Amino acid sequence: MSTLEKDALTALVFKDWKPTERDKPIEHPFIKMNAEGKDKEQMKLRPLQVLKLNDSRAVLLLAAEPVIAGHSTPGVLSAYWFKRTGDSWSLDKRQEEVAMLGIFGHFADTSLHELWPGHFALAVYSNQAGGGQESQSLSLYKIDEQGVSSMVKDDALLLDMSTEGTQGCDERMQQVPGKKMRKRFNDLETQPVQCYDLKTKWSIKKGEAAPGDLLLESSARIFSNKEIGQDADRDGESYINYEFTAQARHDKQVFRYDAAKGGYQLDGRKNLLPDW
Repeated sequence: MSTLEKDALTALVFKDWKPTERDKPIEHPFIKMNAEGKDKEQMKLRPLQVLKLNDSRAVLLLAAEPVIAGHSTPGVLSAYWFKRTGDSWSLDKRQEEVAMLGIFGHFADTSLHELWPGHFALAVYSNQAGGGQESQSLSLYKIDEQGVSSMVKDDALLLDMSTEGTQGCDERMQQVPGKKMRKRFNDLETQPVQCYDLKTKWSIKKGEAAPGDLLLESSARIFSNKEIGQDADRDGESYINYEFTAQARHDKQVFRYDAAKGGYQLDGRKNLLPDW
């Protein structure tokens, strides 16, 4: 094959897959979501990125997404290496299960970032949702001719998290940080919950011969409450009094790549959100 177009490479690896039939599942010949199962999984294939490492090597990054998937079912990140002979590219190596990411068999966007000249990382974003809470995490993978490997301890880094979808939080989160207010609730009213919103921007500084620093810039808005007393009206109906506090937190942290450990060490990251 003379092209490095991602659809063409995918069709070269998987003979039953066609770009015009992206929603048609195929039996993936290698990946088994259940290691003890004997049946092949029905997958939908989603070509993500093609990275040309040099004049003779390239890698296709692919998402394999199970057709039968529940909330906790991840998608599969795979990688396929190609070598060039003359004007033709041919499949040379497979890495069928780089990682399992996301929910309902799917993970979100991906992007490529140059670590140092000729060396790259793949960023994969995974979303989670449930119970009124939404979050997004980042996984980073170093790509070279030896393979694709995680650059982050525990494989993922929390970027964003919000409880805006939780009952009562949408109104509470309009409170101005630094201000306090009080409110009474009777037994028939929904009692207040703790609410928060975390946003993080990230970047990697391009190095000269190794990955540069990983920078995280986070901002959190926290809307907490505490019970400050109880009382009753003249009809004897009881009330609980709460004090509501809104605060803003900011943090900037730099993590350095440890070649001996093969990744960024995130043990010291400060959690801006309280452990309620």
